[in-house]
Formats: sequence, structure tokens, C-alpha cells
Amino acid sequence: MFVFGAIAYALGATAVHAQLANVAFVCDTDKHHVVIDHAADVTLSYQAWNKPHTVNQKPDIELHAGTEETIGTDPCVSTNWTFKRGNVEYWVSDSATCTDGKPPRGAYGNIVVEINKQFVSRYWCVK
Repeated sequence: MFVFGAIAYALGATAVHAQLANVAFVCDTDKHHVVIDHAADVTLSYQAWNKPHTVNQKPDIELHAGTEETIGTDPCVSTNWTFKRGNVEYWVSDSATCTDGKPPRGAYGNIVVEINKQFVSRYWCVK
């Protein structure tokens, strides 16, 4: 889990606090800023901004009613979030270890996008 102040700093936005209720995870990829949030009504939300957009702007993608699951055993424990929009699924993980593929230096998570249950792309969350 991240400290909220670190999230605002990492994303370069002080207005994040006003937009998000209870941040669960932040993923900053080379192309996107993604925030997983527990909304006030306890549902999970996925908000993504395509770079160079910032989190001070309206998200490019906003999904609700995701699922959260903690899986694995030490040393490969991770929390995973899943969100669906039509035939597109977004899988977000807070771990870069014990995943398929070799993560880049500084990776702390990843996002996998599938369309019709077929892999389309992976984005690494990097510091």
C-alpha cells in the first residue's frame, strides 16, 4: 500500500485527494497514470489517464465494480484487481515479481489488457 502523500507526489498532482476516496494502488506506466480506488460506496474504481494528461483532468477511462483478490504464498503474494468494459478486461497487480516476463528495473506492478480473453498488452508500473 502507498501513503497518500506519496501518491500525490508520484503523480505530480495535489488535487488527487479531492478526486479519490480511498486509494488502493497507483500504477505509473510509460503511457498511463492508473489509480485503483475504493469509492465511498465500497465499490472499486479504475481510473486511467493517458499521458501527457494528468490526474487533475478527467480520466480517459473510468470503470467501476471491479474485483479485488489477494493470491499466492510468500514470496509471491500479490493483490490483483480486475475490471471489465464490454469484451475488454484490465488486470492490475501490485507485484512485478513472480509474473510472466521479465520486469524492467524499478517495476512494482503491472497492468494486463485482454480483449475477448486474448492478451493484447502489458504495461509495467515503474518508479
